Amino acid sequence: ELPTLLAEFMGFYPEVQVSLHLSNHVDLAEDGIDVELRFGPVENENLIVRKLLQVPMVVCASPIYWKKHGKPTQPSQLAQHDALTLIREGVHPVWRFEDKGKPVDVRVNSRMEATEGGPLVEVALHGFGVIYVPALAVQPQIDHGELVPVLQKYARQDMWVSAAYLQRRHNSAALRALLDYLQHRAKSRGRFKREVPPGTVPVPAVAGASYYLIRVHSALDSMTLVERLIREHKVATIPGSAFAD
Repeated sequence: ELPTLLAEFMGFYPEVQVSLHLSNHVDLAEDGIDVELRFGPVENENLIVRKLLQVPMVVCASPIYWKKHGKPTQPSQLAQHDALTLIREGVHPVWRFEDKGKPVDVRVNSRMEATEGGPLVEVALHGFGVIYVPALAVQPQIDHGELVPVLQKYARQDMWVSAAYLQRRHNSAALRALLDYLQHRAKSRGRFKREVPPGTVPVPAVAGASYYLIRVHSALDSMTLVERLIREHKVATIPGSAFAD
């Protein structure tokens, strides 16, 4: 979904150049990154964070797995199951849930771990474990009965796709335009929906522990950029943006 949104953005702002990177580790200042898009909490207090989209989480496994091992009725029971987890270097895997608004952490036993969510979804489909992933990553499989969700009332509600950036980077007209565009699109859609061909395993828009890192640049300053595009009728201002009337 993100590449599609970037393509739409470049259509609105043809004077802007975009550089996209996918990485597990980043230092925005050192690496010269304008903005990082990440899924999950942003703990760096030096960054400005703009929440774009709340993403529901889901615990699920294949019907074969649940038939063999039984479905949990409480989050704590997941400690007795085969978990398929994302790699957190030096940290035992812990899944966070909510019970009546309070966080509940469950230390799970990982049968397989990976740096990205896609392989874990594939293994879960074959009946070898339980995954805890963004719902958008597995909705087609749930809809087709290939994966069965459990513990839905306990799923954490604090997971967002967020844009994080340094204060000095926000002075960039191109970055402000990109942030406004992404926020407008997130609000208009409610969630990013994607059409997935039958039989394929979708990868989350922001998968696993990886971050989408973006550099945006325009040789034109803020007002020149906007005025030129409007004058040449190449783009209309986006409703709700910093550049709208």
